[in-house]
Amino acid sequence: MSEAQEWFYTDASGGENGPVSIDELQQLGATGTIHAQTDVWTEGMEEWQPASQIEGVIPPSPEDPPSAPAQPAHQPQINLGAGSGMRLQSTIIARPMDKTKPETSANPYARVNQTKKSPTGKIIFAIIAVVAIGTGIYFATLPGEPKLEDTPGYIEYSKANDLINKKKNVDILGNDAPALEISKVFAASIKTHVDPAIEESFPGLLGKEGEVRTFTMAKTEGDLKTEGDLKTEGDLKTAVVIVQVLKFKMLSAKAQKSLADAVWLNAKSALANTPYNDPKTQLVVALRDSEKYSKVMIGHPVISDVKDAKVTLGITETHNGDGIETKLYPFFARKK
Repeated sequence: MSEAQEWFYTDASGGENGPVSIDELQQLGATGTIHAQTDVWTEGMEEWQPASQIEGVIPPSPEDPPSAPAQPAHQPQINLGAGSGMRLQSTIIARPMDKTKPETSANPYARVNQTKKSPTGKIIFAIIAVVAIGTGIYFATLPGEPKLEDTPGYIEYSKANDLINKKKNVDILGNDAPALEISKVFAASIKTHVDPAIEESFPGLLGKEGEVRTFTMAKTEGDLKTEGDLKTEGDLKTAVVIVQVLKFKMLSAKAQKSLADAVWLNAKSALANTPYNDPKTQLVVALRDSEKYSKVMIGHPVISDVKDAKVTLGITETHNGDGIETKLYPFFARKK
């Protein structure tokens, strides 16, 4: 039996204590802290054993004299009472448990100060483990958040928006020849538009080179009889006109409204000599500054001969504020 071996023992409540040296274990046996039925264990033992099975740990009783005299490896000091000048000084030193080692028979530190688990505790632990695993599997199989790239029309919209942001020296943009023609006509007409509110807020804004830029996406899709409340006899036509006014956010509220009305009116007029000059055409006009969209107007290019007809005639939806670019996605989507 090596003196360097470290021993562990149980207390009355079943808790495990240690490690202690063999000398300290014998001292605990001598003082009655542990007895013949106390379970003890050290590295190399397959299981815990009563202290009585370990030679030299429990001192022999008077009826069972020792087979050979033995000298104690450590002589404790016993306090004989007040005034005796002697006291019991423990030589057992608490050592921190090494939590980095796995709980195996080769690592006794992992067993320090742990209570023995009852069968009921093991069953409860197993149930908790099964529930935890089942919960993890459930959430793992739930459908994830939809990706923005999967939103119909988002990719096509993004390409158009990137084109507007990157082509800084080009004021006329479009996805095909008819769309470019719409942008060209719109840009020419909006630059000649004069409005007192806009002039007062930012003189000459619409006429300045590079201040107003236009992108048009035009498409025609067949075999579509209905689109929401819109009844069609044949092809469904869509025109999206995006107008970038770099100084838009610098305009007064009154000037911004006047400009939005002018943009809608001129966008309808720009469709006049194109295949999209149809009251059933879906017309979408978006107004943005250098970074963000400020207004999206959705409707149809309805033209009235009535004098003093509303400038906003034909608009069925108007959206303002942050995030309104999402309203454009569906109109860029192609029918599959």
